Amino acid sequence: YKIKVNGTVINFTMLNRFDFTSERKRSSIIIRDSLGQIKMYMKGADSVILKKINAFSQQKLYAKTNEHVDKFAKEGLRTLCYSMKFLTAEEYKEFNAKYSQLQEQYLSDKSKIKEIEELISTLENNMILLGVTALEDMLQDNVKASIKDFIDANINVWMLTGDKLDTAESIGYSCRLLTEDTEVFKIKEKDKENIKIILEEIR
Repeated sequence: YKIKVNGTVINFTMLNRFDFTSERKRSSIIIRDSLGQIKMYMKGADSVILKKINAFSQQKLYAKTNEHVDKFAKEGLRTLCYSMKFLTAEEYKEFNAKYSQLQEQYLSDKSKIKEIEELISTLENNMILLGVTALEDMLQDNVKASIKDFIDANINVWMLTGDKLDTAESIGYSCRLLTEDTEVFKIKEKDKENIKIILEEIR
């Protein structure tokens, strides 16, 4: 593969790619650059990426980055955090040997997927925080009018999203699902039983 950085073409080889899933909430790749250096790059939700950074990033970069994430979310922007780490040839060789072995075993034993995921997750740790990006997610044409028609017809409208609460709320207002007269409840509880109790109290 080739990329251009500040006008200079840089060659690299992609060694492994671990795709994004709704459970992982992140994706990562391992590459070898033209100097032979092996690196892992990872991108994903701040709730995952910021938990997997090294001590330096935690002390020097976390607070400011988290501040930026919250600011972007309140503006209704979709955010992604980025991180990376260097791998020695020995570290990669040991990882890839285990990974290749589990991949082969997985062909006949699908239960090995859990071990594969744990192995990848273990490597995706002690990362250097690179930063956060924010992207405006434009509404499609006539979204506001369509939602208004539903609501005027007394049809209940639900918005399902994996975004941060602030992002979801901002988008709710921009598409007119929420208005200034809407009473908004924010529930961060993960326990299903507690959620049921909270919803009953709201009703």
